[in-house]
Amino acid sequence: MCSVTIMRSVLDFMNTLFMLIALLLTVLGVWLYLEQDFGSQLIGLPLSVGIIVVSSFLLLITCVACVGLRNEAWCVLNGYVMLMIFLMAAQASLAYMSLRFRDNMEEQLYQGWLDGSDQLRNTIQDQLTCCGFYAPVDYPGSNCPVSATIGCFPQLENTLERRLLLVSLIAGLVAFLEFIAVIFAIGVVCSEPGDALVVPLFEPPSRAEIRRRRKLERERFRLQQQRERLKRERARMEQRSAGNLAPIAPIPPPMAIRKPAST
Repeated sequence: MCSVTIMRSVLDFMNTLFMLIALLLTVLGVWLYLEQDFGSQLIGLPLSVGIIVVSSFLLLITCVACVGLRNEAWCVLNGYVMLMIFLMAAQASLAYMSLRFRDNMEEQLYQGWLDGSDQLRNTIQDQLTCCGFYAPVDYPGSNCPVSATIGCFPQLENTLERRLLLVSLIAGLVAFLEFIAVIFAIGVVCSEPGDALVVPLFEPPSRAEIRRRRKLERERFRLQQQRERLKRERARMEQRSAGNLAPIAPIPPPMAIRKPAST
């Protein structure tokens, strides 16, 4: 009973933590989307949109887990385990792709600069106070800032590297926590649903329930006394009908019968 309750408590706590993480990631994704993420625009890597989608999916999965735990719906918990494994695989792939992308980041940024519109170049140059990609003479936009003396590549590379590293670390940490949650969810699901050890989480029996159980125990004991009394009466009647009136032990009143002590 203790082990099952602990697993359910840990799983409930981790789902609450996942809800908070999902909300924080959603805020982070919206902030990145509203902020000018020029590196992502040049390479066509929508980090903000990906973060919002993953966080929304994580929030949905945690809601499913809460419903399964509260209602002891084991089929729902099975679906939660499968969805969580799928999400972990997606996050691991995203983290791996983010780390691998850093190897050829310069080439992709330069190609994105060449393929980008003149309006995008001017916007990047105004925001970062730079001109051109490597230098002011390297494919600059039509409107370079007067004070710009360096190219835009160093600032674009630093900004994008920091964000990719942040996304990779967050994805790895969340995937590790999800793996622990999956282990505890499998432990809860594998426990026999009909077993008395599986009890509702944080819901001890109320006073009314305790009184009801005690009343049932007293009723059960009273019925047992009545059965014993009827059995003795039947034996006496059989002896009288057979003409054998051998003395038998007197029948004690119902209140005189005491429940035998448990060994």
